[in-house]
Amino acid sequence: MKSVLLVLCCALCLYANVVRSGEANKKPPAPKAPARAELMDYGPFLTASYAQGKGNIAAKGIAVRLNPEGSPLPHGGTSKIPTYICFDPDLMRVSAMWTGEFSDFRGMQFKGGWNIARGPNINAEPHVATKPGPGWAKDGSFADPRNPKEGPLPKDWAQYKGLYLHGNKVIFSYRVGDCEILEMPGVQIDGDSVAFTRTFKLSASSKDLAVVLGEGVNIDEGSPGTGNSKTPAGASFKMEGTRLVLNIPAPKSPVRFKVSVARRSDAKIAALLSGDVEDIEALTKGGPARYPEKLETSGTLGKDDGAYTVDTLTIPEDNPWKAWMRLGGIDFFPDGRAAVCTWSGDVWIVSGITEKLEKLTWKRFATGLFQPLGIKIVDGKIYVLNHGPVVRLHDLNNDGEADFYESFNNDCVVTDNYHEFACDLETDAEGNFYFTKGAPALAGRKDFDPYAPHHGALMKLSKDGSKLEVIATGFREPNGLGISPRGEITVTDNQGNWTPLCPLNLIRKGGFYGMPDPASKAAPPPREPALCWLPYGADNSSGSQVWVTGDKFGPLKDKMLLLSYGKCALFYMLTEREPLGTSESLSGSGTLIQAAAVKLPLVFSSGIMRGRFNPVDGQFYVCGLKGWGTSAGKDGCLQRVRFTGKPAQLPLSYQVTKTGVTIGFASALEKASATDVSNYSAEVFNVVATKEYGSPEFSVADPKKKARDPLTIKSATLSADGKTVSLEISGLQVVTNLVIKFKLSAADGAAVNYEINSTVNKIP
Repeated sequence: MKSVLLVLCCALCLYANVVRSGEANKKPPAPKAPARAELMDYGPFLTASYAQGKGNIAAKGIAVRLNPEGSPLPHGGTSKIPTYICFDPDLMRVSAMWTGEFSDFRGMQFKGGWNIARGPNINAEPHVATKPGPGWAKDGSFADPRNPKEGPLPKDWAQYKGLYLHGNKVIFSYRVGDCEILEMPGVQIDGDSVAFTRTFKLSASSKDLAVVLGEGVNIDEGSPGTGNSKTPAGASFKMEGTRLVLNIPAPKSPVRFKVSVARRSDAKIAALLSGDVEDIEALTKGGPARYPEKLETSGTLGKDDGAYTVDTLTIPEDNPWKAWMRLGGIDFFPDGRAAVCTWSGDVWIVSGITEKLEKLTWKRFATGLFQPLGIKIVDGKIYVLNHGPVVRLHDLNNDGEADFYESFNNDCVVTDNYHEFACDLETDAEGNFYFTKGAPALAGRKDFDPYAPHHGALMKLSKDGSKLEVIATGFREPNGLGISPRGEITVTDNQGNWTPLCPLNLIRKGGFYGMPDPASKAAPPPREPALCWLPYGADNSSGSQVWVTGDKFGPLKDKMLLLSYGKCALFYMLTEREPLGTSESLSGSGTLIQAAAVKLPLVFSSGIMRGRFNPVDGQFYVCGLKGWGTSAGKDGCLQRVRFTGKPAQLPLSYQVTKTGVTIGFASALEKASATDVSNYSAEVFNVVATKEYGSPEFSVADPKKKARDPLTIKSATLSADGKTVSLEISGLQVVTNLVIKFKLSAADGAAVNYEINSTVNKIP
């Protein structure tokens, strides 16, 4: 393999500092204390939607710090000038190279607040920048083929493969045509002189190649330095309009070279550009561990005073990297170790999860990911949902840290809108992946940004990562989904515009679920009926759904659990199926048609939205965070819902009948209380979807009136075994919301006080 060095100094225009009259004497403002996000060590790179000037957005930008503070300089001393580049994996371009401040950390992920609609700005004037568009040519053309100009380039043009880490070095892997490319950004500094470097390794190619090095620059070839200055035969620099391009004849065999670009040319730059080209392929085998330290915490057990209790796995909030531990996803390895992802971009491995939680060990496994809110372990590999793209993590040298962040699928279109969260990550029986993508709200206003192809959608990703497709549309902020043992897919949504309350939706392929594209002139299709609408007082921001399939979780086996991020609560769902009016509908035959929600009497310390069953102990583990509207008290949590073995005084079945409802219980009830109609109440109301945020509760009898209508319970009949109550209710009809409350006594004297929130779509 040839080792060559291409040297280029790109001189950018420098702008004079202008001090307006009187401003020079002003007292500078007191420095602000750094925000929590600014204190965190994100690792060698951080992925976000970066803006560099108006209209120049790297929607999936990967910002790399090239010289961590204190790193050695080639001529002695250590670096004091922080330098960065931003790589755009949709377009295979370097969007900006800059020094000084990293960014303003704008965005909900970093600073919170609903009025922060975009991602971080690159505040510093870049040394070199490129306009949005392909970073490499196809057949000599840089014309952007995307319409609209969103998402990745077509795969026959280019495809992002992922990135390797070797210590603090980042090596990007991608393909252009049939040429496989490795690229490592770097920097060389002497005093205040800075030269950015791009080191490439190219495979053989059947076609000529051309790469953009910068926009609006002047060529100054400068001095080649003392290293190899021989270029690939026929390679040349050329200005194409405002674009500086390096043209490379089709390599007949693999080739390595380095290109250096600088803000200005001076006498020191030539010395900086000396030296051989590094063998970057050798850096793709796994490097030294960055986070060798393992952190230990002790968990706390809940009181065993009921059938279910909550244990807490203490999070290492005080850690050497000031990592912000807001947990957005959890899954388990077969041996019971957990992998959790954080909203700030980390993945941690948690071991020592025993019955008493006496010694938990936390190991930082991966960093720099893009707002991960879903994680799944398949065949021992960790898959992470990154705001749309899915990354598969590889530990190449078995040191307990990810060395290769494989782009398992990068097809999802991402914009810089804050509201298009990508949520959850589940698999079906065939191994296909599913996740959701939010609609792009415009902060502080009632309208929305323009829709991209994947906004407000349920996505299906093939098992091998090759095919991404939209399964259903019309979601506002679907923060969670679930797949039943029968293969049924459900998705929740969060109350807001066109979403009157939080619904539980049964998914039909091609179905529409309420949120229209505001730019579309066509009338939206009819909304699929929700299985259940949860009143605002019960839940304002729903999360994932998980079905109980094991035998270690008590009487809730075969039930669906529904997590509430907004109320820090856990519900279980009592589902009804076709055919109605038979005992089969209670045991689970037929199609889901409606459901009722029952809140477990448990308290969680943060907004839980993801949950998994541990394959070893069979108990339910939840994780959550505090990031937007929630009643959460802590920034993050990891907690276990444990079945204690004590009697469960729970309603376990629910069915609408011709005359009312039938409720089945886990334990026998005391007859006098169960048959006293004064111990029950029933109310109904309807909600309406409009462009306004949420919906009032409207009277069923007078639809213009904002009120709940009480219903009369005529009788309550208890079955012979004491476990089933049949309520005869006057005037029951199809409604969005039926609320039944009761205060009863079990046969053993225990209180049985619950509220059941249901939707009535059909009455037999």
